[in-house]
Amino acid sequence: MGNAYGSLGQHKRAISLYQQRLSIAREMNDRRGEGIALGNLGAVYGNMGQYERAIDFCQQQLIIVKEIGDRRGEAIVLGNVGSAQLFLKNPSAALDLLNQKLAIVRELGQRTSEAYALFGLGEVFIYLERYVEANSVLRNALQVCETTNNRDLRATVLEQLAELSRLQKK
Repeated sequence: MGNAYGSLGQHKRAISLYQQRLSIAREMNDRRGEGIALGNLGAVYGNMGQYERAIDFCQQQLIIVKEIGDRRGEAIVLGNVGSAQLFLKNPSAALDLLNQKLAIVRELGQRTSEAYALFGLGEVFIYLERYVEANSVLRNALQVCETTNNRDLRATVLEQLAELSRLQKK
């Protein structure tokens, strides 16, 4: 229900439901459920533009996913925190977190997630005006998109490459 309310933009209702889920998971000592609830709270606060609060919930989630050995979950959280760090204009933190995500998804062989990690790195490099590196990782993301047939992300990467080309001509 929280996800449904969150997608409808009814953030307060979603938060209330996620907090209930968190309380129940903690009562039951359900670490996986607790991590999911924390991640959902982080996501809704991120959607509201409250990035510091989102990061706080995600960092709590990160502890749990590491504790239970959920490498896929760890990669997701690292990516979420990396994106939030970039919104907060902390590109060095974003770069570190997204590189950690990239290493994990490559280890797990998750090609689609690899493309998203590369795209995120491209955004950070553009923010840092490190255009050569941005071009390289975005082109790598494009290659991965083509091998995984991810047309939506492919289109987004192509748009970012066009923007990068425009920036490099300035």
